[in-house]
Amino acid sequence: IRLLTAGNDPETLFHQESVGTMAEILARNQGLDNLFRIHAKQTGDEHDCGKSDPRILPYLRADDDVSPSRITSAEARLRIKPHARYGAQMAYEMGFPTLHVVTIRTHHNPRVGYEGFQGLTLIELSKIYGPDYLKVVEGLQIADSVHSALVPHHNKPPKSILELRNEIIEMMRRG
Repeated sequence: IRLLTAGNDPETLFHQESVGTMAEILARNQGLDNLFRIHAKQTGDEHDCGKSDPRILPYLRADDDVSPSRITSAEARLRIKPHARYGAQMAYEMGFPTLHVVTIRTHHNPRVGYEGFQGLTLIELSKIYGPDYLKVVEGLQIADSVHSALVPHHNKPPKSILELRNEIIEMMRRG
């Protein structure tokens, strides 16, 4: 699944690998067992795979000449938004475990997980795998936000530390 992303969008591949490493470090620092550390790394490495979907790929570089009708960055972000859903569907169709699929689906908004994927929700999965599963999802969300904020890609400027702090606080409040 990473090879699909790599061929279509090297910036996203670098971002995913960085997020995977950061999510694994967060899992280790929280004392999570090896299963959850591996899950954090794998889902971090593949969390944006939905950006290789043909419905999204043209909008990754909104201000470049290759973009359809040269849309604005704000409009491109709206069109890229469904990438978590598309990525989860892709992972599901490729036979990835449900745990993996739901984590990809919820990597931007934990509340999305309450509606679930193929009938399973974050709450149900946390009952099966324990509360440490939710820590992996939160760690992935934090790693994704931190890397996106500090490393500019797809014409998104880096965020200030205050913007990043507020985003993480809001994410934790929602979750």
